[in-house]
Amino acid sequence: MWRATLKHGITTAAGDAVVGQSARFMAVGFASTVVHYAIMAVLARVFGVPALWASQTGFVASGFLSYVLNRSFTFRVPSAHVVALPRYVLACAIGLSINGAALVVLQGLLHHVWMAQLGASGVVAVTSFLLQRHVVFTARKYVLF
Repeated sequence: MWRATLKHGITTAAGDAVVGQSARFMAVGFASTVVHYAIMAVLARVFGVPALWASQTGFVASGFLSYVLNRSFTFRVPSAHVVALPRYVLACAIGLSINGAALVVLQGLLHHVWMAQLGASGVVAVTSFLLQRHVVFTARKYVLF
């Protein structure tokens, strides 16, 4: 395995790939979050849609952008859509469930929908990175859930 020694004697290996992927994932996540929150805001404030439904709709819509960018930019794995897309849909269903549950729980605790959504987004981001890195955009052909 390739290794490099950085300043102060810190040795790195495959962790370098994780750092790069994490940085790219955060950039894509920022763009996706802007789309998610914009849709949520318009639905909730302009059309009076309840916060949970507005959030879930924004989450699903931002998922399309996230798939395209994470597949081509973040993970750069040439997985066929026939393999990656079903895995991504399943990962998004998990993220959607976590987003909804966290939003409801945090809104009950914080009594502020946008702070609750921010917390929910943090939980979903960590879960999504792990699922996308190890399940969705992996070079392995078969993955056990």
